[in-house]
Amino acid sequence: MLEISRLEKHWFLDIDGELFINAAPELKQVLVDWSDSGRDLYLDLERAEAIDIAALQLFRAANCRAADAGVAFVSRVSEAVATIARDAGFDPFPGAGASGAVWPK
Repeated sequence: MLEISRLEKHWFLDIDGELFINAAPELKQVLVDWSDSGRDLYLDLERAEAIDIAALQLFRAANCRAADAGVAFVSRVSEAVATIARDAGFDPFPGAGASGAVWPK
C-alpha cells in the first residue's frame, strides 16, 4: 500500500506490506509528481515486507533525479527489504544513509 503526504517543504512516501510490479505505474506517477515538485522525499519502507526489482529500479532513478535536482531522497527500510535490495545488487539501498539527511518529525 502506498501512502503519500505532500507537505510544504517535503513529501513522505510510506509503503506498507508488499510492493510488486502491479503497483509500478502508480509508484512511477507518484515519483514523477514528487520530482516535479522540487521538494525533498522521505521514503519509509520500515513496514514493507517485500518489494521487487521494478520498485528498486524506480527508487534508484528517483535517487539519481534527486541528486541532479539538489533535493533530498532519504529512505529507511525494513531488514527484509534491505536483504532483497542487497541480493539484487542495490547496496546501499537508494537514499539510505543520505549525506547529512535527518528524518523530519
